[in-house]
Amino acid sequence: MPETHSSPVTSPRLWSFAWLPRARSQPISIRLLLAVNVPLGIALATLLTWEYRREMAEALSDARTSLREGAIGIHEAVAHLDRHSTEATHTFVNEVCLKMEAIHSANHRIVVTRGPQTIYSGESGPAAAQSAAALTQAFSTAQPRLLLEGNLVVFDGVVDRGIGVIVSEDVQHIQSVVRQKLTLQLGMLAFLGVVAAAIVNVVVWRVVSRPLRHMARTVDVIARGQFGVQVETSHSRELTELATSVNLMSRALDATENQRRRVMESARVIQEHLLPQEVRIPGLAVCHDYQPADDIGGDYYDLLPLANGSWLLVVADVVGHGVPAAMAAALLKALLLCASDHSHAPEDILQQVNRRFVSLLPVGRFVTVLVAIWHPETRQLVYVNAGHPPGLAWNPQSGFRELASTAMPVGILDDVVYQPQELRLATDDRMVWFTDGLIEAFSPTGEMFGMERLRQLIIEHATCPLEQLQSAILTAVRAFAGDKPLADDLTLLVFGSDVAP
Repeated sequence: MPETHSSPVTSPRLWSFAWLPRARSQPISIRLLLAVNVPLGIALATLLTWEYRREMAEALSDARTSLREGAIGIHEAVAHLDRHSTEATHTFVNEVCLKMEAIHSANHRIVVTRGPQTIYSGESGPAAAQSAAALTQAFSTAQPRLLLEGNLVVFDGVVDRGIGVIVSEDVQHIQSVVRQKLTLQLGMLAFLGVVAAAIVNVVVWRVVSRPLRHMARTVDVIARGQFGVQVETSHSRELTELATSVNLMSRALDATENQRRRVMESARVIQEHLLPQEVRIPGLAVCHDYQPADDIGGDYYDLLPLANGSWLLVVADVVGHGVPAAMAAALLKALLLCASDHSHAPEDILQQVNRRFVSLLPVGRFVTVLVAIWHPETRQLVYVNAGHPPGLAWNPQSGFRELASTAMPVGILDDVVYQPQELRLATDDRMVWFTDGLIEAFSPTGEMFGMERLRQLIIEHATCPLEQLQSAILTAVRAFAGDKPLADDLTLLVFGSDVAP
């Protein structure tokens, strides 16, 4: 057999009470009570078993002594009775048996033998002779106990001067007396155990459970983003060390979160400066709004004047949101500025941007783009839609026209050929561009806002000023979503004529 060595490290499974059924999922106060009370209960059960056996042995010994003393007294009395008067002896034995049963317990038996005569006091009928013979046989063979009529009995006696006296008593009565005594002791021990358990529970609650629960609530608060909250220290050294660690973690998270907010605020300011501010486009009025789902987002729009007097109009949506999408949107603006310096055709601009975008960003980063060139003199709009939600142009006479997608998004393949489309805007037209964060806003019940609601809002507010149309759309989306935050960035541009129709 290989040599084994005991490890000084306590087994984690034993320490976690894995040997107790389902104890691992219990609160620590319950586990500590189990740790105290289970061994105590086992020790108490062992003690009671040992005490019961000891008490029974002592009670049986006392019973035999008492039975022997009774047998000696009966023997002396019977020896003085007329040996020829069996009836007198029988009467005396019955009276003594009745007194024993009245004083001690029922089911006493007395056997008196004198020569050939056997006098028995106990059961009546055929069982009497059998019981007398069995007791006589057991006494003569020195048996400690005997089973009579289904009852275990203890007995003792005396034989002297030709007279034998045997007295027996049921063990059941002796057991009952011992059990009553032990039950009283058990009740006292149980009461003391309950008091001790209550004291232990109070101590565990004050020293362990209450500080741990307070600490758990504080950690939950930290998990919900309220950094900087502190845990009260405990009287226990271990819990104090744990509370100190939690407090250090909370302060570190608070400092990190404050730093993150400062960085994100700086990034937000930079992103706002990348978007157009106050812009006046000849022949075209515009209202624009951008609401990122995070501090910064991946939606991008721009209104850029070109060297030939035309204007570059663009709205785009980078896949995802947050910092990665914002970086890709900033790159898109730089690429658009560079490409628009070399070409004034939307298809050429988008092809140059697409080639650079594919080469600079990792696979999986793409952007949907709706880009157009506005010619103020002719009121012509030449556009390309690369995978973006269709822009909507509304005219009171002709209804809706969609600036639908005709090519895949930018950033997927580098050899995409874009085909331009043309649209002439009348002075009473309204044009609405947006990102999918608007039409894919969800209600608390999971319903999507959708294109039809947007179309209806445009029809209802087409004759209103652009600011009112824009406000009506944003208000409707917010009311539709309820308290649910935006799941995606939202951009909205509303165009109209800058002159009365």
